[in-house]
Amino acid sequence: MQNPYFSYKVFKAKNAKRTLFFFPAGFTRLSLYRYPIARLNKSGVTVVGFDFQWRKAVSEVDLEGLHSLMAQINETVTHYMASNKNPTHPYAVFGSSFGGVIALYVAKRHKNIDAIILNVPHATVSKVLWTHKPSKPFKAMLVSQGLDSEAKLHKALALLESQSDLELLKDRKIVNITGLNDKIVTNGLELADALAAANPSTILHKSRYGHLVAGSLGVLRKSKWDSIL
Repeated sequence: MQNPYFSYKVFKAKNAKRTLFFFPAGFTRLSLYRYPIARLNKSGVTVVGFDFQWRKAVSEVDLEGLHSLMAQINETVTHYMASNKNPTHPYAVFGSSFGGVIALYVAKRHKNIDAIILNVPHATVSKVLWTHKPSKPFKAMLVSQGLDSEAKLHKALALLESQSDLELLKDRKIVNITGLNDKIVTNGLELADALAAANPSTILHKSRYGHLVAGSLGVLRKSKWDSIL
């Protein structure tokens, strides 16, 4: 399955005990995460790393295109799982920043994903798309189509919102890393509370840093989240 906005690469571990679908932060490339991926491989985790062309996507897709893009990411995960001949093989997702939105979207649609790692995830998709400067071309397209307020966009994105259908995750292992001084994800604790309500066993790590530093440390500090893998 080919898509102009994303591709994926498989980093195989010897005698892999688990496969992890890795979704990088928006507007970053997979090559930036070579070190944590290598460490995961060393610990026996095969990584399926996704690489996104977000600058191209926000300039070209409309709302229907965004829904289609998310669905195709999910279908790619489904197809990869189907190619694995071991039906009991465990799966996990790791999502950083907007990658956390994708990780939640995918995990809600695959019951055999039993471990979820969220690194400074966006609590409300519509909020970040409405306020995030790099996403201005996408916002302009939405406004031209009549979605001229954050409230309208929130309603239109109901199926993609991080806080929708969290009850589907009640039996999963979850680690959530939130930046207390995050200026991009300003409602990270809101998502943390919602996750805790849906799944009381969720592990929450609060970082005193902002989005970039908290997110970078969250990826590198494997000890914060590898206990659930």
